[in-house]
Amino acid sequence: ARADSAELPGMDQNEWAAASNAADRPIPELLHEFRALRTANAAFFASLDEDALSRRGVASGAVRRGWRSSLDRRTGCVIGC
Repeated sequence: ARADSAELPGMDQNEWAAASNAADRPIPELLHEFRALRTANAAFFASLDEDALSRRGVASGAVRRGWRSSLDRRTGCVIGC
């Protein structure tokens, strides 16, 4: 989104999740964190113009499509609907 051409490394989401200690946290606390992150992410994506949303990049060795199509498909369109 910020026109940085650096390739992003991959990560193992299962290892990250295991290290989160989420199983030891109360559900209301997790929901509070989820809502805060969703609000922050929605604000970030809402600040991007069409050019930024359509940029492509390389992550985990694969070319990724622009954010606009990913957001529409995965979130039911968080912004600009």
